Amino acid sequence: MHKIFKYPISVKDAFSIDLPKGYEILALKHKDEEENLWILIDDEQPKEKVNFYIHGTGRVIENIDKKEYIDTFILGFFVWHLFKEI
Repeated sequence: MHKIFKYPISVKDAFSIDLPKGYEILALKHKDEEENLWILIDDEQPKEKVNFYIHGTGRVIENIDKKEYIDTFILGFFVWHLFKEI
């Protein structure tokens, strides 16, 4: 059954979320004092661990060929860029 869920994210270099296979990331927005991902899922599918990475503007991004850009967000004076491992 398809549903949209909100997932608060950790603003650190790397983190993982267990998501049902076939998920679709819809948005990254600030709400309730934190950054959140809204993801379309089918909760009847088996879950897989999805690895995410946050990179600051001007910083070196290693293994870029193994990452997919998701979105950019701003916290104070810092601009951050969210990627997921592919």
